[in-house]
Amino acid sequence: MSKFEKDLLTGMGRLLILLARMGGEAEQSRLTKEMGGTYYTAIMKAIDHDLVSKEGYRVSLTEKGKKLAECLLNCLSSI
Repeated sequence: MSKFEKDLLTGMGRLLILLARMGGEAEQSRLTKEMGGTYYTAIMKAIDHDLVSKEGYRVSLTEKGKKLAECLLNCLSSI
């Protein structure tokens, strides 16, 4: 399993799902409340993979991130 795949199964995947459920964007304070201290590492990894963008205190899914988040949500809803 690649590092990217492992990240998707942990904090970064959780971040994508959370953002998708919040309409594609959220304030960092809200993410901190939902994810705890792991949110910052997840955001940085997602930025490295061009899955989210960050402007100021606002984090948003990119088009690539939206597609991947939808895929994760579809997989989880079918279980």
